[in-house]
Amino acid sequence: AQMALNLSLEHYQNARITKAYGLMSVWVEKGKLAQINEDHEEALECFIKAEKATHDHAELSPHEKLTLW
Repeated sequence: AQMALNLSLEHYQNARITKAYGLMSVWVEKGKLAQINEDHEEALECFIKAEKATHDHAELSPHEKLTLW
């Protein structure tokens, strides 16, 4: 699973896509895997990147942020 997520991130990077729902989803899943592996620092970093990958993360409501995290 980790390899597939990394490959997806590589495709987004090569395409120079920084904001997309799919990109956000990849970061969220990568964060969930990090949590399962008890790598909480990595998980937090992934969730922050997921939030930044939304089209306008500054406008997310607190509820939306909690749902994302």
